[in-house]
Amino acid sequence: METESTAGHAIVGIGASAGGLEALEEFFDHCPENTGMSFIVVQHLSPDHKSLMKELLTRHTKMNVVVGDDDTKIEPDTIYLIPPAKFIEVKGKKIIVTNKPKHQLSLPIDVLLLSMAKECGSRAIGVILSGTGSDGTRGAMAINDQTGLVIAQDPEEAKFDGMPRSVIASGVVDLVLPVADIPRKVIDFDNHTLNISTDLGSSLDEDDHELGTAQEAILQRLHDQFGVDFSHYKQHTLERRILHRMQVLQQHDLKEYLRFLTSNPDEPGLLLKEMLIAVTRFFRDEESFTALRESVVEPLVKNTPQGNTIRVWISACSTGEEAYSLTILFLEAFKKFDRPVDLKIFATDVNQQSIEYASTGIYPEAIKVEVPEDLLRRYFEPIDEGFKVRTELRQYLVFARHNLIDSPPFTHMHLVSCRNMLIYLNNKTQNKVLSRLIYAVANGGYLFLGTSESLSVGKEYTKTISTRHRLYQRIAETTDKTFISDVGSNLTLQHNNRPPLGRNKRTSAADKQAHQKLIDVYMPPAIQVNQSGDILRTYGNISHLVDIQEGLMSHMMSDLLPNQLATIAASLVHKSAKQKKPIGSDTIRIHLEHSDREINVRLNCIPIFELPREPYFLIVFEPSRQSLAEISEPHSVDDLTVERISILEQELDATRDYLQATVEDLETTNEELQATNEELMASNEELQSSNEELQSVNEELNTINVEYQQKVSELHTANADLESMSMAVGVGTMFVDDELKIVRFSPDCKQLFNIRDLDIGRPLADFSTVIEYPDLIDDLRQTIESNRQMEIEITTENQGVYLVRIVPYEVNSSGKRGAVASFSNIAGVKNARALQSVIDSLEEHIAVLKPSGMIAKVNQNWKRFAQANGDPNLTKTCIGINYLETLRSNQESDQFAKVAFKGIKAVMERSMPFFKLKYPCHSPDENRWFLMSASPVDHPEYSVVISHFNITEWYDDNDDTEELIRAELDVISKQSV
Repeated sequence: METESTAGHAIVGIGASAGGLEALEEFFDHCPENTGMSFIVVQHLSPDHKSLMKELLTRHTKMNVVVGDDDTKIEPDTIYLIPPAKFIEVKGKKIIVTNKPKHQLSLPIDVLLLSMAKECGSRAIGVILSGTGSDGTRGAMAINDQTGLVIAQDPEEAKFDGMPRSVIASGVVDLVLPVADIPRKVIDFDNHTLNISTDLGSSLDEDDHELGTAQEAILQRLHDQFGVDFSHYKQHTLERRILHRMQVLQQHDLKEYLRFLTSNPDEPGLLLKEMLIAVTRFFRDEESFTALRESVVEPLVKNTPQGNTIRVWISACSTGEEAYSLTILFLEAFKKFDRPVDLKIFATDVNQQSIEYASTGIYPEAIKVEVPEDLLRRYFEPIDEGFKVRTELRQYLVFARHNLIDSPPFTHMHLVSCRNMLIYLNNKTQNKVLSRLIYAVANGGYLFLGTSESLSVGKEYTKTISTRHRLYQRIAETTDKTFISDVGSNLTLQHNNRPPLGRNKRTSAADKQAHQKLIDVYMPPAIQVNQSGDILRTYGNISHLVDIQEGLMSHMMSDLLPNQLATIAASLVHKSAKQKKPIGSDTIRIHLEHSDREINVRLNCIPIFELPREPYFLIVFEPSRQSLAEISEPHSVDDLTVERISILEQELDATRDYLQATVEDLETTNEELQATNEELMASNEELQSSNEELQSVNEELNTINVEYQQKVSELHTANADLESMSMAVGVGTMFVDDELKIVRFSPDCKQLFNIRDLDIGRPLADFSTVIEYPDLIDDLRQTIESNRQMEIEITTENQGVYLVRIVPYEVNSSGKRGAVASFSNIAGVKNARALQSVIDSLEEHIAVLKPSGMIAKVNQNWKRFAQANGDPNLTKTCIGINYLETLRSNQESDQFAKVAFKGIKAVMERSMPFFKLKYPCHSPDENRWFLMSASPVDHPEYSVVISHFNITEWYDDNDDTEELIRAELDVISKQSV
């Protein structure tokens, strides 16, 4: 029968980015043309350039290579390429092409692989080749969840290893291979999928003793090595995950795979990853998280009294995305209601590797499409590997390994979340886990399940908040002992006594029947009680001895046994506990009122002291060797009376012994209570005096606590200010301790040193640098030892110039010492100084104007001329003065100023290539003539260079000034046009 996962032919999705062209060419060089599969190639293409991928790949394969078009049917032995600025997906048996959103992070490889996982199931094959970033990781996780194949190029071979390493780190990669070996593995997997689906799959459905034993042995191996019991999983899930590993290894039966599992030390760990399905993301099922925020999180934060900590348990947290998502919801709610954060979140999972991954708080760049931009900026910091959870978020989470099936649950939780884990468990285990989850929720608290899960037990203790989003609220305490016992410590005892996973089912059933038969035939009825008289367990048939009274059900021996037996049994328990040895009674005859008959019975009490905590007692009811039915000779009335009196005397003796023991116990208890009372009276007087001291200390602690909270707030603010200042100043700053290990550095240091955010704590000498400063380490050490600062000018390999300032620092409270080195880029300052030196050496009067007409630079000759000709304080024609405005204000009284204004403005507007003007500037002593020149400057900060040169000795005073002005204006007018 054809299923969703086997319908049609296999589809291979290939993701590549930087350096991926060479890998793609080698892939298709080694790929046959008649595989019967379809190949969809996704690259990160520029939207502004035509792709030549079709022409390039055609040279390396005989398969048909086409650019994917919307609504195109997917044909076998065909290669489909992603068009530029598009997304490509699989829908049914067709290609779907959609527009890529502009100005947003786009992950086209993830888009393709996610659609393949949904549409193709186990026939989906994902291949991740060379590239940067983490595109493809989320899609690979989805394919692995559907038991498809995921292959990554060997990072050592990849030109850029970012994408292969990211998907390998996710733990869902089946094979890591050189590109040349990937096509053959893809073909083998597809061929083996067809065989194993029809052969091995059908065998597992049959009642095959050997196959069943092999599967149980596989599960037992995982249980022994990792402590995880997969026998609680659904059979279909177990088969799918084991078969997937067999497909990857091209093995056809379970016995062969069991031998491989036993002989290969790495395979159990790989199978464990396969079984522990880790498909998650931030804010998975956005509508459910919205409902959770509105119906649960915000009401909890708003209504919980201040001083009470909100407790949350996130079970089966996988790699932590859901845990951080829920924490963000709570922190946003605390911020919304302007309340101090009082929150503790426990995130647990059975997989230790997942817990370690979640604890680091480092996630790939792909989370940018999952986390809203404002939340990403607030709670995550960008690093080379992607994003890292900030301390403000991480501090409220505790990650720990916890087995939800075997370990006791947490208690008194305001919110418990267990999403998309129950669907993998069988019905019995689902009910057990749900009982534990409900038990963990405090009265009035909430339970959050996955969209495919629902409550099958405990409905009487909960009410439904949202059926669609699986939100429930605890409304009653669980008083049902059957329900409570499912979450108590007895479960652990029962689990430990469970027979080994590998035991044959038929043999186990036969053993149980034989064992029960022996008990029924040879063992007298018995009960197991504790020292208080609670019946813990029964053995054999004791229904004829039990006398159930009207009212609340009790497990006490005194309430269930007939009065005669209860009295004697209590006396035997007391004596046996005191003497620590078995005690027996004489044969007694009792009347069973509920059956209206009499029996002879003898009681034996056997203590069991090997168990921890309190001792237990086994009370055995041995029937008389001669029952009433076997008595053949009649007895006289006198004999019966004597016998009855004897029995009553025995009962009376037992009652006396019991009463005497009770009196002794009461006397002992009374003496202990008197001594305890005296101690309590003395303690009460001490407590009264201590209470006054505690009240005084409490007031002091409250004051100190307020001060500490203020200091912590100031510390957070100072830390944020320091980080913001280091980024805003643009000066590379490096902090090292007394061992010259990196303590902190600003982002600008990454341009000078080959360091990453994760390198804090490593010695600075371990890293290469572009600065030419071989004595840096020695100078840092000298600064720390001498407590003196130093300053030096250095260069870099790319001819940059930096001013390095090294100063010591010391933390007074701890005595820790270190040094701070700052690297200031002074290349611009040196260039400006050099330019000023050049224009200062010129004989002309030079001024440089900005686009607004403001004077930006002048040389020394300009300053000297201005001071000698009416501007001694340099307030009219020097730096900071608008030269054009000065000419505009003088153009009514000075025609040359009018000409100069128009000419300079024309040059600034680029309507004239340059401008020259001869003008008079007479002094009381002589007639002087100058030549003004205005030339454009190709620079965004400057516009025009103005120069004035004295040409008096070359100028003829007989020239007509007015004619000169008209001629200059005419030139400006013509050139401007």
